Amino acid sequence: TDQRPRGIGLSADGKTLYTVHLTGNQGMSIIDLATNTVVGYKTFQHPGNPSNLAITGDGSEIYVTRANSGDVFIVETADLSYVARSTNGQSYGFGKFAGAVGSGSASTPPPPPSDSTPPVIAATVSGTLGSNGWYTSNVTVSWTVTDPESAITSPACAGGTVSSDTAGTIFTCSATSGGGTTVAAPVTIKRDATPPSMSVPASVVAEATGPSGAVVNYPAATASDSVSGVATVGCVPASGSTFAPGSMILTCTATDGAGNSTTGTFSVTVRDTTPPVLSGVPANVTVNATMTAGAVVTYTLPTASDVVGGAIVPVCAPASGSTFGVGTTTVTCTATDAALNATSATFTVTVRGASPMLADLLALVSAVSGPGNSLPAKVQAARASLAAGNTASAASSLQALLREVSAQTGKKLTAAQGASITALTKQILAVLGY
Repeated sequence: TDQRPRGIGLSADGKTLYTVHLTGNQGMSIIDLATNTVVGYKTFQHPGNPSNLAITGDGSEIYVTRANSGDVFIVETADLSYVARSTNGQSYGFGKFAGAVGSGSASTPPPPPSDSTPPVIAATVSGTLGSNGWYTSNVTVSWTVTDPESAITSPACAGGTVSSDTAGTIFTCSATSGGGTTVAAPVTIKRDATPPSMSVPASVVAEATGPSGAVVNYPAATASDSVSGVATVGCVPASGSTFAPGSMILTCTATDGAGNSTTGTFSVTVRDTTPPVLSGVPANVTVNATMTAGAVVTYTLPTASDVVGGAIVPVCAPASGSTFGVGTTTVTCTATDAALNATSATFTVTVRGASPMLADLLALVSAVSGPGNSLPAKVQAARASLAAGNTASAASSLQALLREVSAQTGKKLTAAQGASITALTKQILAVLGY
C-alpha cells in the first residue's frame, strides 16, 4: 500500500510482474500472476527515485531508470543482485550499486545475448509412401533451417525431386550460425512405382470325381521385381482346393516390397465326361404269344449310378408292359446324366407265334397214350394248314381237337392232361384270331 508504482514490466514467460515504486522504500515488488500475490521485494538504497523499468527479451535482467538523471541500473532476475551504471562514478556493494560506468547523460546499452545453440534443420519429404519405407510416386525433398539467436551462414542443403525408381538416393544438409554448425541426418529416398511382372498358369481342365467336383492342383504363379523385390504372390482359390463342376476364373496377385501390385487371371474347368454305370440289365426274354398282336411283356428295370449325379433312373424302349409282336424285339435301356453323358445296354424279347406253339402242342398230345393217334393227327393237320397259309383250316383242326379232348377227359385223358391240352390249344386259336 502507498507504494505508487512508477514502472511495470512482464517476465518473458508471462508469469511474473515487476513494479518499481516512487514512495516508501523506493523498491521493486515481484508479483506472481497465477495467484495475484506479492512473492518478493527488492529495496533500493540507491538509485532512489526510480522512474521506470524494462525487461530484456530473454527475461534475465531488469533495467531501472532514475528520475531526473541519466542513470540506468541492471538487476539480475535470477537472484535479484544488480549492478549500476551511474553518471557520478561511484560504486556500491550488494543492496547498493556496483560497477558504475559512464559520465554522460545516458548509459551504455547492454551487449546483445550470445548464441549458444547451432541451427535447427528439418527435412520435408512429400510423396506417396508405400510399404517398408518405399515411395510409390515422385518424391520431393526440401530443407528448413532456423536459428532465432543469430544469422545462418554457409548453408549447404541438397534438395530435389526423385522421379525414377531407385534403391536409395541420399540428400544431405548442413548449416552454420553463431552457435555452431549442424549436420542433419541424411535423408535416403527409396522409390519403386513399377508393379512387379507376373506369369499365371495356363487354364486347367479336370475331370469331376464326385458331386462336389474335384480337387484341382495347378502350377504356382511366378513374379519378379527388379527394384524392391517380390513380397507375395498367390492365386485364389488356392491350388489343392475343391472346385465345383463348371468353369471358374481365378485371380492371381503379386505384390512387391513397396506395395505395388499386379493381377492376372486363368480358368479352372471341372467337367463331367464320365457316363453312368448300368446294373441289373434283364436277361433275354422268351414268351408265347397270347393274341394275334403278340404278347404283353413286363420286365424289371435296370438301375444306374453316376459319379456326379448319383442314382439315375434308366429309360428302356419298348417299355415294360408293352405289347411285343411275334418275333424277336431288342429292348434298349439308356441312363443319361446331367452332363448328357449316356450309357446304353440291350436285351431281347422273343414272342413265339402259332407255328412253334403247335410244335409244343404236338409234343404234349403225343405224350398221352390213351386216345391213340387221333389227337396227334389233328395237330399235324393244323400245322400243315398253317404252313400252307390256310389259317381257317388250321383253326378248324384245333377246334376238332378241343371237342375230342373234352370228350376224352375223365376217360382216356386225366383231368390234368385235358386241362393242359385245352389251355394251349385255346391260346393258339387266340393267336390265329379265333
